[in-house]
Amino acid sequence: MKMLSLNLYNKLVLGLVLPFVILFFVALPTQLAMFNHLVFIAVCASSVFLNLFYLKKFMFKKIDFLYLCLTLLIIGSLFRTLFAGIIQSSSITLLIIKLCLLAANIFFAFKNTSNHSDNRQILRYLCYLLICYVAMNFILFVLGIQNRTQSVNGGELGVSSLMSLIGIAHERVLFFLAQGFQSFGFIIGLLFIYNSFMNYRLPMLKVMISLVCLVVMILGDVRGALFISLISIASIYLLSRIYVRQLNIIVFSGFCIVIAGLILIVIGQASLDVVSRDGATVLSGREIIWFFTIAELSETSLFNLITGYGAWSQAISGVSDNYSFIFSNWANPELASYHNAYLQVLMDIGLLGVVIYFVILKDYLSVLSYELYSDFHNKYFKLHLAVIIYYVLFGLFDINLLFYNQMAFYIFSLHIFMVGCTKSKALLVTVK
Repeated sequence: MKMLSLNLYNKLVLGLVLPFVILFFVALPTQLAMFNHLVFIAVCASSVFLNLFYLKKFMFKKIDFLYLCLTLLIIGSLFRTLFAGIIQSSSITLLIIKLCLLAANIFFAFKNTSNHSDNRQILRYLCYLLICYVAMNFILFVLGIQNRTQSVNGGELGVSSLMSLIGIAHERVLFFLAQGFQSFGFIIGLLFIYNSFMNYRLPMLKVMISLVCLVVMILGDVRGALFISLISIASIYLLSRIYVRQLNIIVFSGFCIVIAGLILIVIGQASLDVVSRDGATVLSGREIIWFFTIAELSETSLFNLITGYGAWSQAISGVSDNYSFIFSNWANPELASYHNAYLQVLMDIGLLGVVIYFVILKDYLSVLSYELYSDFHNKYFKLHLAVIIYYVLFGLFDINLLFYNQMAFYIFSLHIFMVGCTKSKALLVTVK
């Protein structure tokens, strides 16, 4: 009975409570920010304590080892930034504490909650929370309630290029509970994917949620999230036509490279100037950022190439000095990211981090390949595959693999543990 209660507690914490605390942090005024941190720490700490109390024995799997290494690398990068004095020490310290507790919570919770039924329920809870999150933002927009930061710089957020396609000149909307355009767009795109593989008692509910997601992404002019979420869903149906058992890291990498190449070729077409924003390129200056970052990598030391520069490496290495003019209206333009998850990983935690992510992806795909080969109509595993495609492609244009976007990192952690803990013949190697 106690284990059943703990099982329900873990599902509620992983699927509802923690993502709620992360998502709604932005809605709190600055004076209450510390309250949110304390709630987050209290929830994680209590969950870790309860799971440790009831935990009898467990097997330390390969996914556990990889996630531990990844967490330690990110924590190490935060410590390097702490000593560099780039960010306030109190902010870095809080991030380190939160990351440690979050990683421990996910690790021990999945030792007591690790079957398909539990994982499906966690995803369903998470989907419901995201639906409420999007609905609240949309309703607040209809009521005319704006994001607090929307008044910064005279509220000039640029004209929505997507709405201009249908002849409507309307400023981009930064929704009330959005931390930023790209982080918000990432969440909406993820919900769009979740919704596509969920079953509801009312079939029309799926259609309505999809329509609201599309409208919100168009209003916010989050072009990447819109197109990549559509590509990720379409890719599942494309992959269903091939020999899925061979969906290993080589085939998957080749597939993503081809898709990414097609995206970049399409972006390079002059005809796409109609979806550029305020006279900028379709990539909104990302190509400039990538050029200076790659130039820095070509000249960096072997030590920095292997271990990285630390969190917010763009400021530590000085690369952002070359492109900060793009973000001249920001309070701290030197902290503007590389707008590419792979460059950010490489610069922050080095080749070590890249290798760990690569191995995690390989093992993730090895389990999915086996399960989908057995039953490709299984929506649970199709959802996992669509999500990882979304992460891989979205990472080409923004940050979603490190702790900067806490919600994206959290959901990524959930998915790799759900798949990594799959009890099948494709179980990951146990580390003894």
